Amino acid sequence: WNPLGHGKINLAKALEVSCNVYFYKAIENIAFEDLALISHEFNFGDRVGIDLPSERKGLIPTPQYMRKKYEYRDESGKKIIDWARRGTKANMGIGQGDVLVTPLQIINLINIIANKGIEYSPHLIISKENNIETRNVDLDISIWKFLNKAMWDAVNSKNGTGRNARITDSNAFVRGKTGTAQNPHGEDHSWFAGYVVAKNLNKMSIVVMIENGGRGSGVSSSIAKNIFSYFSSTNKE
Repeated sequence: WNPLGHGKINLAKALEVSCNVYFYKAIENIAFEDLALISHEFNFGDRVGIDLPSERKGLIPTPQYMRKKYEYRDESGKKIIDWARRGTKANMGIGQGDVLVTPLQIINLINIIANKGIEYSPHLIISKENNIETRNVDLDISIWKFLNKAMWDAVNSKNGTGRNARITDSNAFVRGKTGTAQNPHGEDHSWFAGYVVAKNLNKMSIVVMIENGGRGSGVSSSIAKNIFSYFSSTNKE
């Protein structure tokens, strides 16, 4: 989004300003298989488990999947296996290419970060009959602190791409991350995902996805701000 580039930046800054190039480079040092494994740890490529019969799994490509889909023999019988040189892993590093995720999976990720590794099974209605299962994504506490700080900066810093979701009410604090899903059939899709914590410690998370809405820093972040502001106004005590 910055035609002049961001210069030399670290991971925290890359998350704050949504710099794809940083992740293209960083992903070179991670094995394809490891990317798929950690993605599945966060329920990508699998159902989150909400009580709806039509929940989709999405897709996290593995080397096996890519070979099955893209390897072929040309007219001379030569096997073409160059899919790995076409930016497949780089695309996966920013959630593009063959990666498919659902809004439910994204909000589940936000909840895990907000709860520092604790994942709760989601339900449409909370009742005594529901079995609220929990699972622990076992990462070092420093990682959860880092991610929460990066999401804070993305919303509250001067250059953060999620600054349109920031609320000025000192009663509540917002963290989040923007996303822009490239769309070959029209305008890009606009994403924002994040959470708000009021001073009374009540918490709410949200994911906003606007089809053909453009950048995640735009309409989806503004919608999230309105909802965060309402939440803050109803949680004064």
